[in-house]
Amino acid sequence: MLNSGPDRLSFAGTASLQRWRGDRNICVFDRRSEGKEGADQRLETSGWDFNTFVRALHKKFAICPSETFVLVTTDRTIVNEDSFEALQDGTTLYLLQHENQILQAATEEYISFTPHHHTMTKSGPFEYYSSENKKPLPYALGELIDNALSATAKITGARTIELRLMFDESLGKPAVIILDNGRGMSSKQLNNWAVFRLSKFSRESGSPGSKEEGYVHPDPVPRSLNCDISYFGAGGKQAIFYIGESVRMISKTDGSPDVHELLLSKEEFERKEKSKEEVFSGFIKHRKPGDSSHISKESERFLHPIIAEESGKANFTAVVITKIQPEHISFLKNDFDVWTRQLAHMYHYYIHGVSGNDKKSSLDSSDCDPRIDIQITLQEKPPRRSQIISLKEIDDDMQTMYIKAAVDTFEFKAIEPKGGMVEGVIRYHPFLYDRETYPEDHCAALVPVDHDNTDGESGEQTQTQARGKRPIFECFWNGRLIPYTTVSEFEWCTPHKGDIPEECYSRFSGVLFTNDGFMVSTNKLTFMDLELKLKNKETIFTAVSSGSRSGKRSNIQKEFIEWLKSCHKMYDKQVKFLGFKERITRTDVPKKDQHSWATFSSIEWDGKIYKTGQLVKSQKTKPVLYGKVVRFLVHGADDKDVYATGGQVEICCEPKALYDTNKIISISKIDRTATDEAIKRYIDSDSTKLPHELRVNWSGSKPWPQNAVYPAGTALGPIKVEILNKKGESICKLPTGGAGVKMNVKLTIHGPPHSLHVTPEESPISVENGNAVEFNLQIHDESGNITANPKQTVCCMVPGFPDVVADCSTTGAGQLMTKPIILHIVNGEPHDLKAQFVMPHRKNVTLVLREIKVLPSTQVSLMEVYSQDNDNLVLKNNEKINWPAGGLLENLFYKLYDEAGRKVPVTAEIAAMIKVNWTAEVDSQDLMEGKLPDLQVPTQVHEERFYQVSYYDQSVSVSFTIVPCPDEPARLKATLPLNTVKLGEILFGNIVLELVDQYDNPTKSLTSSCVNQITIEAEGLDTSTVAFQWQESSNSIVVLGVRFQSGSVGPRELCFSYSEYSERVIVKVTAGVPTQLKLVNEPEQPLQVLNGRGIATPFVVQLCDEWGNPSTDQRVVVQLRSSPPLLKVTTPFTSQPVNAEGKASFKVTEVNGPKGYYQLEFKGSFNRKPITGPSVNLTVLPDPNNPVGLSVQFSENARFLAGSVFPVFSVTVVSEEGSPITTFNPANVTMYLWSGASSRKMPPHEATKLRCSKPLENEKIGCFYFRDKQVPEKVGTHTIQFCLRVNDTQVIFSDQINVNVVASEPVRLGPESMPPTPVVSYSKDIASRTLVKNMTLRIEDIHKNPAGQDFSGKVSISIMHCSKEKTPTVPLFEGKINCVQVGLVEGKAYINRLAIMENSPGDNGCTYKLLFRPEVENISASLANFELPFHFYNDVDNQRKMSELTKKKDELVAKINTYEESLTMSKELLDLLTSQLQSVNKTEAGLKRELDKRKLRIPSPVFPHNIEKLIQEKTTIAEKIRNSARRVCNIRDNFRGQADVLGIVGHLALVENDNDARVISWQLGRNMDCVVTKTKEAATRIYNDTAGRQQVLPLENVHVYPGNRPLPHIKNGRKMFDPTGNPVLARELLIHPHSPEECAIVFKTLLGNTIVIDDLSSANTYRNSVVNTVKSDCPTILTRQGERVSSQGMFGGSHNKAPPMNSLTVFGKPLPEDYHIIMEQRELLLQYSEASKKRENAENELASHYSIMRSPETEEKKQEMEELKRQLQEIEKQLASASQRPVNQKRGPNDPGGQSGILNKRPRQT
Repeated sequence: MLNSGPDRLSFAGTASLQRWRGDRNICVFDRRSEGKEGADQRLETSGWDFNTFVRALHKKFAICPSETFVLVTTDRTIVNEDSFEALQDGTTLYLLQHENQILQAATEEYISFTPHHHTMTKSGPFEYYSSENKKPLPYALGELIDNALSATAKITGARTIELRLMFDESLGKPAVIILDNGRGMSSKQLNNWAVFRLSKFSRESGSPGSKEEGYVHPDPVPRSLNCDISYFGAGGKQAIFYIGESVRMISKTDGSPDVHELLLSKEEFERKEKSKEEVFSGFIKHRKPGDSSHISKESERFLHPIIAEESGKANFTAVVITKIQPEHISFLKNDFDVWTRQLAHMYHYYIHGVSGNDKKSSLDSSDCDPRIDIQITLQEKPPRRSQIISLKEIDDDMQTMYIKAAVDTFEFKAIEPKGGMVEGVIRYHPFLYDRETYPEDHCAALVPVDHDNTDGESGEQTQTQARGKRPIFECFWNGRLIPYTTVSEFEWCTPHKGDIPEECYSRFSGVLFTNDGFMVSTNKLTFMDLELKLKNKETIFTAVSSGSRSGKRSNIQKEFIEWLKSCHKMYDKQVKFLGFKERITRTDVPKKDQHSWATFSSIEWDGKIYKTGQLVKSQKTKPVLYGKVVRFLVHGADDKDVYATGGQVEICCEPKALYDTNKIISISKIDRTATDEAIKRYIDSDSTKLPHELRVNWSGSKPWPQNAVYPAGTALGPIKVEILNKKGESICKLPTGGAGVKMNVKLTIHGPPHSLHVTPEESPISVENGNAVEFNLQIHDESGNITANPKQTVCCMVPGFPDVVADCSTTGAGQLMTKPIILHIVNGEPHDLKAQFVMPHRKNVTLVLREIKVLPSTQVSLMEVYSQDNDNLVLKNNEKINWPAGGLLENLFYKLYDEAGRKVPVTAEIAAMIKVNWTAEVDSQDLMEGKLPDLQVPTQVHEERFYQVSYYDQSVSVSFTIVPCPDEPARLKATLPLNTVKLGEILFGNIVLELVDQYDNPTKSLTSSCVNQITIEAEGLDTSTVAFQWQESSNSIVVLGVRFQSGSVGPRELCFSYSEYSERVIVKVTAGVPTQLKLVNEPEQPLQVLNGRGIATPFVVQLCDEWGNPSTDQRVVVQLRSSPPLLKVTTPFTSQPVNAEGKASFKVTEVNGPKGYYQLEFKGSFNRKPITGPSVNLTVLPDPNNPVGLSVQFSENARFLAGSVFPVFSVTVVSEEGSPITTFNPANVTMYLWSGASSRKMPPHEATKLRCSKPLENEKIGCFYFRDKQVPEKVGTHTIQFCLRVNDTQVIFSDQINVNVVASEPVRLGPESMPPTPVVSYSKDIASRTLVKNMTLRIEDIHKNPAGQDFSGKVSISIMHCSKEKTPTVPLFEGKINCVQVGLVEGKAYINRLAIMENSPGDNGCTYKLLFRPEVENISASLANFELPFHFYNDVDNQRKMSELTKKKDELVAKINTYEESLTMSKELLDLLTSQLQSVNKTEAGLKRELDKRKLRIPSPVFPHNIEKLIQEKTTIAEKIRNSARRVCNIRDNFRGQADVLGIVGHLALVENDNDARVISWQLGRNMDCVVTKTKEAATRIYNDTAGRQQVLPLENVHVYPGNRPLPHIKNGRKMFDPTGNPVLARELLIHPHSPEECAIVFKTLLGNTIVIDDLSSANTYRNSVVNTVKSDCPTILTRQGERVSSQGMFGGSHNKAPPMNSLTVFGKPLPEDYHIIMEQRELLLQYSEASKKRENAENELASHYSIMRSPETEEKKQEMEELKRQLQEIEKQLASASQRPVNQKRGPNDPGGQSGILNKRPRQT
């Protein structure tokens, strides 16, 4: 929490050290106010620190000085000084009141989702494997389900994923929505999701300072069901834009109050591309849950209820895809069953667990057994109903079918060479008698087997192979199906020679489960390397034993064959053909199958034997056949008993007289359930259909009598002749196909229908209510004969009932049954109905009427329930009965009546059909007697309950409702709306008092007069605010104003009393309104902290009310600030809300500020009101161990002569308090030297580094000296700077020292720049005669620096011959002179041009030299001349040629010098490296000898890790010794380290012996906590700082005698007597770890000559001898037993007896000698390790330099130098030959010459 006041913003910062950064824009949303939407500002923060940023926020958002606020990221991570530096460009921040404040208005966060570089590097390998399916849409949906599975991986409760297809146009445009209850995505994670191909391995965790974790690989689980299938960062987005064109991502993480929403669309991408905007960028909207105010489009109305669901969810993700492709909508609607079955197949094991959809599995579910619920909803526009299905309900996906059809499994594991692991399962699907049980694939294009073939003559009906050519194994990756990769087989499961039929190898299916050790394509449709790796010869397959998941090495082929053999033997069910008869050829089948049919007399099938002649029945044939077996047929079988998967049977159909035919059908169509008796009955029944007799009747005429005689020609008839079967039934149609009876019958031809006859004919026809009426129908022609004609249908119509139709077309007669006649009969009176019979298609036939009388039913139609205990109370149907709550309704009885009101006697059958709904336990005997079970009334008055007594199917019942009513008052009840109240506040709501019965039902027995009789009592209750009010509506009394004014928090008992009733309730009293803060934990006082250090003890502040009770109101925010604000306090949180206990803990990690007194103030705020808090006094002291600068001392009067030696530089490391620090390694201090002045504060890269010199004996310890450092040889300004490397990150530089390097003593005359060697001739051309031109000469020192600024004079120039001839011929200058003088001004002489005269004398080809001799006054030493050789020729051409040669020679000399200088330096470096290696080897050998002396053996050869191991061992031992328990001084030293402070007395010394430490510490007493200072000023400062509470001892005020006096018994070095008891001066028992000289003075002052001796007897003896023998005073004597003999000789008494050690403040005990030995060994090992590294580095450098010296490049340079030398020799030869010309070319001095040879005046510049 930040405070906006100026105190908070004044930090002592190091802004100047801010690192450079580019542009950084930060967007800040002001959401502090809950009433309105705040503004947002975008701030450019480049180069800002946190303080500058906060100040800008105050200005931008007008924040009040006293207001507190908090800055958080969109992930609710608090922004502080540390995390501010890590904020990136485009970051969005919230300005809130507190960290968990709810967003009252949505915000938008700008994000960028530029594709990750994997888009380029990894696209190719994965995208080669693209979708080949015509309908890949289910797999696209699978990508989104993959993401949801990964999101729910760590959910501990129910894991649900919903796929909603919103195709209801009334709610908006079609949409596909995927919802999950996973962990959700933070703002950063949502941004990561948007980056295409940013895989989970490359994603950043979250905002700076957030607690989000990166990717962690899941632990191995069975079947690899680890949900780790959201992988590449591409599939989800590819799937989304395959399904539709727009997606809205909505997500929320647990604990976050915000919902993050991101919208991506194809349309928006295209728009940005056209407008040249950043395509891969957008905004994340942050809003509160349930806020759908931003959804305004009509096409997205369906989102409002989706967003409304957010309020109740802690975490979720919703993917909303819109603009769905039309073809996808059609597929999803019309093929709902198809694609849901595909999804159930893909995620089968995530839905059903490790064992799959196997109800018989014995494997227990575990934590790694996911069982995830994936629900799919298809919502269409009404009237179409929504389809909802859970994938676990689908039971016809292929994996389920494989599992259900399997009878046994074979499990195995495979491990490929690179560690990838595969689990495998093979399932066996047996052959069962007539069919293969291997499941058929829904998608396979196979021709189905016609099992319902009706001809019975087809060939084999079974598949020859179950699996066919399909592969064995489906492949799952991390538990998810990879649909386009299958593995056909492995070598060990292919058919092998043996006794297993080959078809058995096609009866198993398989599954492979892999982890992510195998690569898949980004769309997860194919494996890229699975089969290749598994078929590698080095892949190891092992079988997994039953019940164990761990495979052991075995011969997998052997075990598989054994398993397959067992499956075939146990589970395959085939047909055995017995009794071979013959081989035949058939003509009733296709030609290719006519030959080689074997016939058999019997078969054995499913444990039964079928033989020839046995009766059988067929199934699945039309018609069903009955008959006897003729024979069994098998195609291609051997002439012996054989097994076959199928065959055929020939049946002779029975009865033969009726059918007389044979049929051949498949054996599988024999009905194995049919019995011989049933078959015989059917055949006998079928035989009755045959004609048995004729029946002749006279029709409509007078029958002729027996033996009557009529004249010839008399008409006979008409006569009716009928054919009857054995049942006496008339046969209208004779059977065909069998042998029948021949008859000659004269038939009378019937006419069309004429009349309808309906029987019975009595009227009325009586029928009992609820029954149907049966009528017989006959249709007659005009002659009265029954006639059969088409469309002879008869319709019976009864009013109020459905019509009934009978068809009499076949026989002319029939029966007609009406629907059951059910009427409501009143008072038992019968009802009359009329039935009308008509023929709809025969209008000429007169209708027939029949009357029906409906009589009351004798069935039960009425029930009566009554109670015998309540004046035979009869319970009416649907009646409400008031009954006391909790009462019992007993002695209930029932009676039954029929429709006529007649009582129906209760039989056992009727009693069994009586049901009651209040109990399941009913006594059947009671029911037969008419008694019902007792009924228990509910105990609560509001529990109205429905009861019912019913008969049969509830058609007859009695229902009633019992309304419980309150009983008599039993107690007084007090109802509290809340049982918690804050101290000092009135209890919220009203306490209701009422009288209730035993079941707490209000009795409403109180009256308004009872108000005055109510009393209330409680501890600390403020009775002045209590009031009682009458409530008329509820007959209750309301208690108001209950308040507790004092006391502690906790439960309080409220006691209410009325009349004889009383009620006690417990109210929990909590702390009142927070008004103050208290410190419950703080460091000890006085609190003194070194600058830059922290405070070890945290400050814990407790929130309290005005009575001091701890408050837990977490709305209070506590802030820590310093006063005055000069002090910068660093804490993890400068402000924070209190925790659940009402506490806030502040850990001060660092304080920074000037030395002085400060206060740490704790302030609270509650509802913008301040809460007072405590303050803590704090003294900040400068840290004497913290280096802040370097002090450099040197002789400032020294002159820095070029090439000389610098004066000694003394460098001191200065601490904060200004004292020197002497603990740094000299190797960490460096001197930098460079030319020129620097504008930077640090040395340039080219600066020369100089190391520290070893200190001399007389030099001050703790300073770093740089001596004998050479001054640069070049004059001018140079800069010196010293550097101290404190650690790897901190470097301190001194101020830069500018020195002016001046020239040393002048030694010679020389040119400013060396001119080329002149070549001249005596020609008239001045250019050919010029020796030098524009040359400046100056006086120089030995380093060629100008050194003659203070000197003037002249320079004489003459020409000398290079040879030593006595009378050489010398050329003359212009003017025919041999000497020229030039003025020398301020050490410089300028020569404009110097030339020889025309026709100057001189030897042709001879070499001369110009001699420049300086003539200077007042100079201490002579100056060397400058000589310049030149060549003289009397031939211009020769001169030109020689000039060129000379120029070339100069160039060659320069190059050769460069090469030689390089080679010389290389040789010098070689010598230096060799010497260095020898020195390092010598040092290492010396250290090795020291280690050997200490028995520390270093094995040879020496390896660094061996030395490091030894160092670590020694360090561990030393740490163990140092951390072991030993005596320590427990006085807190708050002053040590300050300037001129030695420390507290108790810490200045250590004592080895416990007894010595006890008595010496006791002797010093209160002086043990005295602070010793070096100066009086330091003592005064501490005295003032502590207000005089701390005693101090400045050493400046102490005078001690010089030297160390011996014990009193020694005089002049001689013992005066031999003492006993081992006397010793007390101060000599003290060990001083620091500042031993000063500490010796301290204890010489405090202890003087105090003696320590063994015991009191020895002490008295010693004192007596000193006084009487030595005749001297004896000092105080302390005994190691704790006694004291004073200097006056007194002993005994409590004041001369030392208390126990545990009650004293004693000196500490030094570390044991072993520790120092170990540390010495460790130091030696460290030195040896460093020496070994130096030796190794020296060897490497020497070897590297050797390799450089011997390299081809170096050899090439040597060859080049030799070539240059050879060229130089050639040129020198040419020059020499030119100088050896004949003498006759010599010119004398008398030759005519030209003008003067030198121009002293410079030409005018134009």
